[in-house]
Amino acid sequence: NIPAGLYEKGNLEILIRTQGEYRTLDEIRNTVITMRQGAPIQIKDVANVEDSWEEVRQLVRINREPGVRIAINKQSGVNTVEVVDAVREEMERITKDFPQIQLITLIDTSIYIKKAIYNVKNATMIGGILAIFILFLFLRNIASTAIIATAIPISILATFGLMYFGGFTLNLMTFGGIALGIGMLVDSAIVVMENIYRHREEGHSPVDGALIGSSEVWSAIVASTLTTLVVFFPVVFLRGMSGIMFQQMAYVVGFALLCSLIVSLTLVPMLTSRFLRMRHVEDPNYRSRLHKIYTYSEEAFRHVEERYSRLLDWAIEHRRIVVLSVFLFFILSVFMVRFIGGGGWRSRGGHTSELRISLLPQSQRNRSSEEIANMLRGELEDLPGVTIRTRAGQGLFLLRMGSSTTDNVSVEVRGYDLQTANELAQRVEQVIRKVPNITDTQISREEGSPEQLIRIDRQKAADLGLTVTRIGEALETAIGGTQASNFREGGKEYRILVRLSEEDRKDLDELLDLIVVNNRGEPVILRNVVEVIQQEGPVRIERKNQERIISVNANFTGRDLGSVIADIREGLRTIPVAKDFSIVFGGDYEEQQEAFQELLFGLILAIFLVYMVMAGQFESFKDPFVVLFSIPMALIGVVFIMILTGTIFSMQAFIGCIMLAGIVVNNAILLVDYTNQLRRNAGMPLLDAIRLSGSRRLRPILMTTLTTVLGLLPLSFGFGEGGENQAPLARVVIGGLLSSTLITLVLIPVVYYFFEQRFIFENVQNEIRKMAHRVVYSIGVNKKL
Repeated sequence: NIPAGLYEKGNLEILIRTQGEYRTLDEIRNTVITMRQGAPIQIKDVANVEDSWEEVRQLVRINREPGVRIAINKQSGVNTVEVVDAVREEMERITKDFPQIQLITLIDTSIYIKKAIYNVKNATMIGGILAIFILFLFLRNIASTAIIATAIPISILATFGLMYFGGFTLNLMTFGGIALGIGMLVDSAIVVMENIYRHREEGHSPVDGALIGSSEVWSAIVASTLTTLVVFFPVVFLRGMSGIMFQQMAYVVGFALLCSLIVSLTLVPMLTSRFLRMRHVEDPNYRSRLHKIYTYSEEAFRHVEERYSRLLDWAIEHRRIVVLSVFLFFILSVFMVRFIGGGGWRSRGGHTSELRISLLPQSQRNRSSEEIANMLRGELEDLPGVTIRTRAGQGLFLLRMGSSTTDNVSVEVRGYDLQTANELAQRVEQVIRKVPNITDTQISREEGSPEQLIRIDRQKAADLGLTVTRIGEALETAIGGTQASNFREGGKEYRILVRLSEEDRKDLDELLDLIVVNNRGEPVILRNVVEVIQQEGPVRIERKNQERIISVNANFTGRDLGSVIADIREGLRTIPVAKDFSIVFGGDYEEQQEAFQELLFGLILAIFLVYMVMAGQFESFKDPFVVLFSIPMALIGVVFIMILTGTIFSMQAFIGCIMLAGIVVNNAILLVDYTNQLRRNAGMPLLDAIRLSGSRRLRPILMTTLTTVLGLLPLSFGFGEGGENQAPLARVVIGGLLSSTLITLVLIPVVYYFFEQRFIFENVQNEIRKMAHRVVYSIGVNKKL
């Protein structure tokens, strides 16, 4: 349709347009295309015009019945479960309106998400119950346990408010953050309550005990909470996949800990002064079976504290042995890092098919998806005439990128020349096949697609008045078809395709007899100007960053990605690479390395921020340096627990290491801060202050450590769907926290004693020098007099 313009008629402007658009198929049939001997030739005289469909080039069968597979992708930032629920409601309406159509759900990622969230929620509840049980075991008082436990629901409810106003959803990452922090939410309240409880036992009134007890430890717990919070600061600004995965978790954990700090400094002292009732041992009304249990347990705790005080005396007296032993343990753990598996993250061509098998829920089967895939691989690998690749389901993309259970390696051959790239890809595949535990390999660029190369004799074509373009367009119209125009019907637009009928385009020899009209209007037989060459070409050509690539993909089982990559890299060194070509690792490994670089920078920045927070809190550069000795000690527990549990160093494990940098210093902060208070306020000697600080802070340190460890314990087992994705982080925190706590209780007092003794010795030397200078000066003055 072409507009012709406007013309005026009276007071009106009238638009004139020509309508050339086809309205019916008969108009197409009756279209005149040429004149022969004065007679018009219409389309219906030389062609059939029919309303048809595109050729079927792909078949889909669902439960052995022909079907149509429709993939529905959600928009970025939208909740998956909500989208799936809406789609299911729409499917129900379609089924009611069209009962003859059967809609079957083949893949539903929301099922996995719901089960994973359910498992994390259960782990959170069990972890909270275990943390409260540890509180009661140490405090042996229902009122004090209930007061401390109030920090958990209040902090979680406040965190839900942050999630609501911040636009967060209850997903695996946010629930994982709550599960991760469930044991740490009571840490600050434990320290405050324990100190208040001790002052109440010493005879202070409820109000005075609450005021004195909370005022003595508020600076230490503020510093401890801030050191934990600042380690999440780098995580908030991470980019790429690691940022997408862990930013919401960082917000949730950080805000929950901040709320627990406020509760411990305000609500806990108030509740303690109002509801905590103390009864003395000599109270005759308190002689009961529970009282006897309390008495025996108290004696046991004090016996442990006395033993710990003796251990401190021995450690300070033999400080060289202590430091050397810890140093040897640390060197041993560094050496054993090599035994930890490197982290992992978990194409079609000519004649290919894909078969999906849905497994029963994990709770209803005894074998994992990987074990079932290995079994099927052994049964199917010997089938003649086909290449079968069997692998377990890869799960959600975000979780797959961070987990250690994926089994895909991708090596990319980059370069322009197709033949050289194919030869390199074949050699790379041979190298990969030799690596142990490789189950199958596949080259992404499949050869074998038959091609008929039409090579045009340009000189003959020019002599006969033909161009390469005209010859190519004639062949395109004959075989593939050329779009001539569009046909509209019912508001929809369809293309009008012109090409030879199916029986006329089956034989290439007949196609070469086509007549092409040259620029002089003369007919030329196509065979006279072309040559046909038969060859094979690639099914498709892939590009990455505007460069041709071939991906050699491999699956493996029974090994970690890091060791497999190391073996492949060693084998690739034997392959000579042509000029302008390169062989690099791609796929999941490439994403993993980029994420690890960002996380390494985040770990370094977290340690620096922890030091700066402590320097501001202690108003000293020496005491924070002493506290930092507890961070390397976490490596010992991390290495041993990862080796014992067979955990692979993945992105979650790396995040756990970053968190440990802020968690493990909390115990050392309690020891150093209280020792400084005893020396500053009570004027205690150095050794007495260290001994008393250790015995008084032993119980809250053990309580905070055990509540955090038991809070994470259900998560560390990795049970159920999605459990394997959260388990590495929980295991790393548990192992690092346990080793750091046990070693810190001995090492930090020794290191503190060493630095302080040296500081005191230097001060004494300075004082002696000053006194000597004064004595010499006074003697000189007396001689002059």
